[in-house]
Amino acid sequence: MRWRQGLVLMITVVAFAVGNVVLLMHTTTQVVHEHNEQQQQQQQQQQQRWRRGEDSADLFAWGATQDMLLRVSVLMRDFELWTNDVAGTIEHAVAAVDPIARVQQVVVAAPRLPYPPITVPRELQPQTQVVSTALGIFEDSTGSLQSRDIRFTGDLVLAVVDGLDLRECAADVSRWISLHRQRLLQLRNRQDTRADVAGRASRSCFISFLHAMPRTVSGTFECSSALFDVKRWTLRVSTTELPRPPKGVLAQCNYTAEVQTAVLADAETLRLLRWDELEPMSRGLLLQAHAKQCTIEQYVSPHLDVPNRAHDIFNTPHLQDKHVRYSEQRAASLYQQLGIKRVQHPSLGTEEWYGCHKNSARCFGTVVHDTPEYIFQGRWTPPCCLENIRKTARYLFRVLNAAGVRYWLEGGTLLGAVRHGDIIEWDYDCDVGIFLDDVAKVPELSHAATQGSHETADGFVWEKAREGDFFRVQFSKFNHLHVDIFPFYEKDGVMTKDTWMESHRQDMEFPSSYLHPLDTITFVGVDVRIPNRAREFLEMKFGPGCIEHPRLPGPSA
Repeated sequence: MRWRQGLVLMITVVAFAVGNVVLLMHTTTQVVHEHNEQQQQQQQQQQQRWRRGEDSADLFAWGATQDMLLRVSVLMRDFELWTNDVAGTIEHAVAAVDPIARVQQVVVAAPRLPYPPITVPRELQPQTQVVSTALGIFEDSTGSLQSRDIRFTGDLVLAVVDGLDLRECAADVSRWISLHRQRLLQLRNRQDTRADVAGRASRSCFISFLHAMPRTVSGTFECSSALFDVKRWTLRVSTTELPRPPKGVLAQCNYTAEVQTAVLADAETLRLLRWDELEPMSRGLLLQAHAKQCTIEQYVSPHLDVPNRAHDIFNTPHLQDKHVRYSEQRAASLYQQLGIKRVQHPSLGTEEWYGCHKNSARCFGTVVHDTPEYIFQGRWTPPCCLENIRKTARYLFRVLNAAGVRYWLEGGTLLGAVRHGDIIEWDYDCDVGIFLDDVAKVPELSHAATQGSHETADGFVWEKAREGDFFRVQFSKFNHLHVDIFPFYEKDGVMTKDTWMESHRQDMEFPSSYLHPLDTITFVGVDVRIPNRAREFLEMKFGPGCIEHPRLPGPSA
């Protein structure tokens, strides 16, 4: 019996001990679980505060733990399909951002899938996508089709151009990312306090650039500032010299996004700026950001070499020439796509044209109700069109002066001449009056009146207008920018004609005394004839104050 009692006692003691151990383990597990949950919740709250901009702690402090490290998507869009160092450029970008961010996605995008296929480092292959942006869809390297709106998974997207070795300026890259993030948080804080008419919080359009600093021996560097005048279809690029910044400081400079450039933006901004449709992308993003009035910050790194490693990629004269040729073609295509007709370099005294010419159509279609389509786009007449109208007008004045005919500027053309000696910036043609009796003195007009249109050796086309009894000189048979010539005749002291333009309220009879005698004014760089008492003549047609108070064209104007 005693041994049974001892056995029961021993079992009771063991059971009690085991129960205590289980209770202790459960309690410990619960405490650890609650601690982990609390820590995870704190990290999530801190991450949410960081993204909302409530936590102003420095980015380096934010990246103190791997779980809270800034996430970056690396994007490559600017490279040649036929020779490149995409793999090396990606590897260098990843190494440069490693102290401050974790690269969790790599996107290589091109108009068509690169050939030969691009091979990225083995450790980056799982998060790398190689895609074609053609035909409104994405086709990846496996042949499968994806949505055009590719999803960037990083907090920020870092876009780099081929041959850019960011390892050379890794410290500058860290400073740049920190500055970008701080500025982004400021903008989002400001935006979060406002709501649009629909009650939704509007997001900031913000993009920043890191450029290579051209090296000079004078202790300065050249800063090329760019102004995109959307209304006038013009990009103005001017260059000034600035002192080189001290070590550890990033200089700010409004660069045109040239070859050696890296870009930082969030995915929403990139979608707004149509990153997948722009080539070269870096320059296109800058111009789009200007046009859409985004916040833009640009920095230059003295440690980013120029020309960097591009000479290693295009290492033969043939490849160099081919790269230059392709780059020029892409730039021209980009300018045309964004509606840039002229690029001016005031500091060099040069300009480049990307608009219409003799062998192309004009930049706008048929004008309805005296209102060209560009007026509805918030723009004025493309500068190439204005210049080609000027050429046509100067040619016509030479012919008329040589023939000794009596002519004068009419309508809005006279208004522009009196106002500032040129074509009004939103006008789309020139109007000239001529005495009907003098038409026979001009062989080109006589030919047009009796035999139809006539093309000159200079490529100008004379024709009788289809709209009525007047004539027209076109810039070319392809480009129908023109000057209209209206024959008037005198009747009872009044100048009249047989065809009237209902859409032109200023098209009216007027006393012949305005033409006896004719005055002279400088217009489009040459001396031409105008009615005497020009202000009185214009106010009769357009109303008082028409010279000082310009009005855009349109049915209500």
